[in-house]
Amino acid sequence: MRTFFFIFSLLCFHFYVTFSQSCCNISVVSVGSTENNAIKTHNLQVGLSYSYINSSAAYQFDKKVQDPLQRTAFGRNLIFDLEYGILDKFSLYFLIPYSSYHRSQRISEQLPIIEYKNSGFGDLLFLLKYDILSPRFSLPISISAGFGIKFPTGSFDASINGTMLPFDVQTGTGSFDFPFWALIKFTPYEKISLTQSLMFKLNGTNPQGNILGNELNSQTTLVWNLTEIFAPVVTIRVQKRWKDRIENQILPNSGRLLVEVIPNVIVNYQSFSVRLIFGIPAYTRVEGLQLSTILRLGLEMKYFIDFQQLLF
Repeated sequence: MRTFFFIFSLLCFHFYVTFSQSCCNISVVSVGSTENNAIKTHNLQVGLSYSYINSSAAYQFDKKVQDPLQRTAFGRNLIFDLEYGILDKFSLYFLIPYSSYHRSQRISEQLPIIEYKNSGFGDLLFLLKYDILSPRFSLPISISAGFGIKFPTGSFDASINGTMLPFDVQTGTGSFDFPFWALIKFTPYEKISLTQSLMFKLNGTNPQGNILGNELNSQTTLVWNLTEIFAPVVTIRVQKRWKDRIENQILPNSGRLLVEVIPNVIVNYQSFSVRLIFGIPAYTRVEGLQLSTILRLGLEMKYFIDFQQLLF
C-alpha cells in the first residue's frame, strides 16, 4: 500500500511539472535584429541563426535543487529571418524558426526513463519597426519602436501514440501573440555603442483554452568596434515571464525571472557578418519547482543587400 501511494504521489507530481512553462522554446526574435534600428528604404538583411539551450537545472524559487524527476531538457532552434526597408524610417521584420526539443524524466528508479521529443517549424512572426528619432552630431541617440503579430503556424498539439506531448516540447503555442518592441541606441564614440531594447509579448489563447504567461525581455548591449572586422560584445538579458494558464487553472510551477550574461563577438566582412554567442545565467528565480537555463550557445549570420545602390 505504501508503494502504491508513493507511486501515485509521484505521478501527481509528474502531471504537475509536465505542464509547467516552456523551458527551451524560442521566445524573442534573434539577438541582432532587436538591437538595431529600422533599416533604410530598399535595403534587405537576410539572417540565419542557430541556438542551443540546455535547461537541465532544477530550481525552487532562487535555489538550485536536486530534481526529484531527474529531468533533462535541451532545445535547438534554426532561425531564418529577414528585414526589408519598406518606407523611409519603416522596415518590416520576418522570422520563422525550425525547432527541435528533447526532454527526459524518471518518476522513480523502479520505472523506465520517459522521453519526449518533437521537431518542426514554429510560429511565424512579423514585426514593423519605425525610427522615431535619428542620431545627430549634438545628440548621438536614436529611438525606435515597433509592434507585430505572431501567427500560430507551429504545432501545439503534436502527439505520439495518441498521447499529446507536453507544452514545453511543442514547436508552437497555437495562439496569436502580439509583440511590442522599443530600442534606444547611444553612440558616444564612433567605435562604441550602447543599446537598450525592450520586447513585451502579449500572449493570446490557443484553441485548447491555454494561455502562456506574458513575457518581457530586456537586452542591454555594449559593442566595441575594435576594427572594421572585429567587435567584442557584451549583452545582459533579463527575462520576466508571468504564470501560465492551462485548462482554466493557473499553474503554480510557472513564471520566472532570468538574468543572463551573454558575451559574444561579431566578425564583419563587407556585407556579411557572423556572430558567436555564449550565455550563462547570472540570476534565476522561478515560481515553485521548474527547470531553467544553464547554458546558451548560438551562431548568427547576416547578409546585407542595398537594392537602392544596385538598382539606382
